[in-house]
Amino acid sequence: MAIGSTVHVCGHIDGEYGMKTVVVIGCGRMGQRHIEAVMGMDDVLRLSGIVDARKAALDEACGKYVLGNNMAFSGFDALLQNHVPDLVIVATTAPSHHDYVVQAAEAGVKYILCEKPMAVSVRQCEAMIAACDKSGALLAVNHPVRFTEADIAIRDLLQSDVMGGVNAVNVSAGNFGLAMNASHNIEMLRFLTGEMPVEVQAWFDRDVVANPRGAEFEDRSGQLRITTDGGKVMTVNASVNNGHGIIVTYAAKYGQVVLNALTGAAIVTHRKSEFRDKPTTLYGLPAESYVTTFESSDLVERCRKTLRALLAGKDYPDAGTIRRTVEILAGAYMSAEQDNTVVRLGRDALPADRVFPWA
Repeated sequence: MAIGSTVHVCGHIDGEYGMKTVVVIGCGRMGQRHIEAVMGMDDVLRLSGIVDARKAALDEACGKYVLGNNMAFSGFDALLQNHVPDLVIVATTAPSHHDYVVQAAEAGVKYILCEKPMAVSVRQCEAMIAACDKSGALLAVNHPVRFTEADIAIRDLLQSDVMGGVNAVNVSAGNFGLAMNASHNIEMLRFLTGEMPVEVQAWFDRDVVANPRGAEFEDRSGQLRITTDGGKVMTVNASVNNGHGIIVTYAAKYGQVVLNALTGAAIVTHRKSEFRDKPTTLYGLPAESYVTTFESSDLVERCRKTLRALLAGKDYPDAGTIRRTVEILAGAYMSAEQDNTVVRLGRDALPADRVFPWA
């Protein structure tokens, strides 16, 4: 059967058993995880179509998830001619995020989940938000930190009387792209502190490693220093020469947590309670230390939690908040190219129209 040759299975079923129809655009690795997430939510969602310009990707997804070829479309335009879904998941590479989100909003789609990075320019983020505001669509970006059990447990520990509140986070990592991976760290900082990142300083590595997603993409490695509006600080060291692991150190008023982010293993150390009233300059006072593990559900389950929050219309990673992540990344390029100067959002003019080569 030809791709998209029939569309009767994609008829609008909003209200039938409370179901909402879902289309996944992009059938690569992340797109397939979203397909799994949707298929595991058959109490509220029904997959009604998949879109990918690559026939091989469509064939693989249809075979893996036992989908009829009449659910597969090589273009979003063709699908929309016959069916406007309730929810669209955009799981393509970043350069197409803007166009698909705007197209979905203008077509009348009410819920949109976009993969990160949200877009490849600050201006595109603004346009995506404006299009959704105009149509009444809810737009989320897939930063599921707030639904990650380990991050929730660490936040609660850091905010406890035992630790006294987090002040700084240091991420020492293997060579990961700052847009693809450090974007999660930026959202993690906001989640842990409840404060908005407002300042960035960056040092990019001179060497650029080929991007596994294609020669047209580039995602710089190096170091970032990010500060929130309340003065909390995060540093990220993801150098081109770092070849293994992700170690995160959380510094609180009375102690520290050292986390192996790949395994969940952590060392927690904090002052004994009788010494909490002593000055922070006395950093060697008697302490308690223990080893623990912070475990989380898999990524597919976190995608489901994000989708449920989006459908409920509350506590989801909304585009208005996540736009700041793209602004911080744009500011990082500005800093690295201007002798590592500190760039403060709202004070320094960002290159809003600059298009970055992120995947």
